[in-house]
Amino acid sequence: MRGFIVLVSLMTCSLCQEPPRIRVDVNLVNVAFTARDIQGALAAGLALDDFEVFEDAILQKISFFARSANVPPALGLIVDASGSQEHFVNAHRSHLEAFLHEVLGPQYRAFLVCFGNHLRLVSDLSSSIALLMEGLERFDHGDRRFPELAADGPSLCLATAKTIPVRTT
Repeated sequence: MRGFIVLVSLMTCSLCQEPPRIRVDVNLVNVAFTARDIQGALAAGLALDDFEVFEDAILQKISFFARSANVPPALGLIVDASGSQEHFVNAHRSHLEAFLHEVLGPQYRAFLVCFGNHLRLVSDLSSSIALLMEGLERFDHGDRRFPELAADGPSLCLATAKTIPVRTT
């Protein structure tokens, strides 16, 4: 009996432990962002002196600053593949493909996430409608060999992003 109690105690301690943290020292971090004015229009003419970047409440030096108006847009699409939608799979697939043909130009890239019991990345960033639809087709036919994503909404697309306060003057 004593061995059982020790085993249960060890199992409980191991379940309560925080997952291991990975710490890495870096010299340069690339921060891409979009700045908009109060009406939601893209803010033009901003310079290095218009921004401050903080890490753990400590002001960081901005080593490089560049503007680009020609960054190709990326589009993330989330498809409800839960059991309640099984009767609509063909219609959803057709609507998605029509949407992609209408919206996805050669300079655009998209990724596709499906959810039922789990969130899965079924097509990574691509400008190929055929590749995006192939991922959905595989998922619809029961293939679940796709990367699983975090279960909470905000971290779905920002799982590795770090919030950095930015102030404009």
